[in-house]
Amino acid sequence: MKLRKKILIIMTLAWMLIILLIYLGSEFITKSSYVRLENLEAHNNIQRIQQAVYQMQSALRDTLGSWALWDDTYNFMADKNKKYIESNLAINSFTSSDVDMILYFDVQGKKYFDVVADPTHTFEIPLPEGLLNYLSPTGPIVYQPKITSGMVGLVSIPSGILLVASHSIVTSKGTGPVRGTLMMGKYLTALSIEKLKNTTKLNFKIYPFNRISSTDYLLDIYSELRANHSDYLIKKINNHTLNVYGLLQDINHVPIAMIEMHDTRSIYQLGLKTVYYYDLMAALSSATLIFILWLSLNSLLIKRIESLNNRLSEKRQGKNSSTDLTIGLPDELSAVAQLYHHATHDPLTGLGNRHLIDQTFQNYFEKITSGNKIVIIFIDLDKFKYINDTLGHEVGDKLLISVSNLLTSRLKSQDIAIRLGGDEFVVMLNDVPSKSIDELVHRLFNTVTREINIDHNRINVRCTMGISIFPDNGHDVTTLLRNADVALYQAKTAGRNRYEYYSDHLEKAIREENKLELELQKSIENNELRLFYQPIFDAQSSKIVTLEALIRWQHPEKGLLPASQIIIPAEKSGLIIPIGKWVLENACAQIKAWHKMGLPLVPVAVNLSLLQLKDNDLSSFIHQVLEENDLDPKFLELELTETNYVEMTKDIINTLEALRTYGVNFAVDDFGIGYSGLGYLKSLPVHKLKIDQSFVRDIESNKSDRSIVLAIIGMAHRLNLQVTAEGVETVTQYEFLKNNHVNFLQGNYLSKPLDTNSYEQFVAMRKEVEPA
Repeated sequence: MKLRKKILIIMTLAWMLIILLIYLGSEFITKSSYVRLENLEAHNNIQRIQQAVYQMQSALRDTLGSWALWDDTYNFMADKNKKYIESNLAINSFTSSDVDMILYFDVQGKKYFDVVADPTHTFEIPLPEGLLNYLSPTGPIVYQPKITSGMVGLVSIPSGILLVASHSIVTSKGTGPVRGTLMMGKYLTALSIEKLKNTTKLNFKIYPFNRISSTDYLLDIYSELRANHSDYLIKKINNHTLNVYGLLQDINHVPIAMIEMHDTRSIYQLGLKTVYYYDLMAALSSATLIFILWLSLNSLLIKRIESLNNRLSEKRQGKNSSTDLTIGLPDELSAVAQLYHHATHDPLTGLGNRHLIDQTFQNYFEKITSGNKIVIIFIDLDKFKYINDTLGHEVGDKLLISVSNLLTSRLKSQDIAIRLGGDEFVVMLNDVPSKSIDELVHRLFNTVTREINIDHNRINVRCTMGISIFPDNGHDVTTLLRNADVALYQAKTAGRNRYEYYSDHLEKAIREENKLELELQKSIENNELRLFYQPIFDAQSSKIVTLEALIRWQHPEKGLLPASQIIIPAEKSGLIIPIGKWVLENACAQIKAWHKMGLPLVPVAVNLSLLQLKDNDLSSFIHQVLEENDLDPKFLELELTETNYVEMTKDIINTLEALRTYGVNFAVDDFGIGYSGLGYLKSLPVHKLKIDQSFVRDIESNKSDRSIVLAIIGMAHRLNLQVTAEGVETVTQYEFLKNNHVNFLQGNYLSKPLDTNSYEQFVAMRKEVEPA
């Protein structure tokens, strides 16, 4: 068979294979993508309906708020005057307020007064049957002895679904003491549902569970939802119609109604048309491409090969022996080689790229000596973005080239270095004896971490590395790269400028860490965070002078977690910003609430992390919190960790100065364990040092610790700074610190951290407390 015919057959078969792959791809990938989009839209629509119901609840809560924060209501709870009832609780006033019932409860949770209107709002009717099941005197709807933002939700009663909202009754200024709870209710009527349909532009029905018969198909739907642990369910009726189901939950998070939404499969139908046109265009395009390729091969290659064969034949027959046999193939092959090189190498550094590492690993894998290893090293340059931003991208590019040259200078002929992109590199060491791995890795690390001079800029290059090993940590390059990246992440977490080896234990720890971060993200909305308060005492008078607010996490599975298990994941994930705001809000509100209860008003100390200090909204937020709680700034003390000062910018220092001028006090926490020098003591607006508990712990037995503590006390007093000693656990420590002129003492010997109730009991037992 002639070469021309063979190539034609091969190209025809290739075209048929392309058509088959396109068809399979459209059937199993493209269509499934449209199904996923359809499912996503259906889920979003169910959430829109649920959100619309929630917006109705919010409107009810807004109406309720104007009543609960009204001085007339506040006074009514004291005297139940008829004028208030006649002016505000007439049946016809329910229409203007768009509510169906109003209930008043005293501070013990007993019903004080109620008015319930019929659906036409023309006459008064009794409380609906079943509502009392939700109105326990100690339940969250009724019992609100403290000033709260109230709660809102749904309840299920035999006559239907009721939207309810409750709020503690206080003055128009939002102050107490609380005189009871106000609750309003509104039926979710057919008219309300029609309004929801107009709002969402969706076609749906709501079926309360107490009206669904035991044989109803909706019970099967509900069982399927429970079995799948899902909040929605899609039933495809045919290629044009689908039904979507979701749930409404009552105020106790118990499902009380089923949402059934009817929708068209417009996305899926559009997908079918798209796939059809895509298959058609792909078939025509590939046929055209194959045809053009055939013409090109026929013109550039086949004819030349046939010509070469003819000339060789003539030469063998002694004809035309002077014929030039050069046909230009070497130049064309060189061009192909250049294209291949560009496709597999980084244009800036000349190193290989991601495509090359797959091919190289396969060659290594096939030739590796028994017992030896392949080592994958993931390298990330530390603070490369900072170099780019401050010295310019040209210097950054030259730095990448220099690092590339350093890497290749240390590699053997069978090893390769590639650049993944940005400042990320991968080195693959081939056929390495196990005992030599650590030495080679350490040598490579030292090769990169050095000082480099670029355009008269002396740059201290630092890097972080993660290492995985074949076959210990994986049998393919994708797995090995992923595991090296996991090790790199751990090395970055541990402080950068270091290297880590991958291990199963490491990945498990990272998964646990990620899980903890996700749980921590939900902790605020789930009301799982708690504040404990540890008193700080005057060393001479033993009076309480400050309360340090310490965060705790009431984890639903692990119990009460300390701050050490909250702060680190919060700082890594950036959650320290909202959590820090939560601490400030609740700490200030709590000491103000204690003052209103008659307890002495003492300052509260709150720790600030470096991320909070970098937050541009910090100053305005602190102003807002203090103003909302009508709290003098001198009653807020912010503790700054010494180790953070090395990264403080001029903007941060200016913010601290402005807050100090405003009246907020600052203390240096964990003093003595930082490495930033003492210059910050004169540049920052601090008024107090807190000696780290690591020095106090061994003060009885360690002469060096005693000397350090005495030196800190003497230095602080000469700088007109007050001194607090943390971690006082024994009477010996207490006496030593007191006799050596420490101003304040804090530790479990005097009082452990206390929750709200325990602190109130603690103060009640004491006769003397430092006055405000």
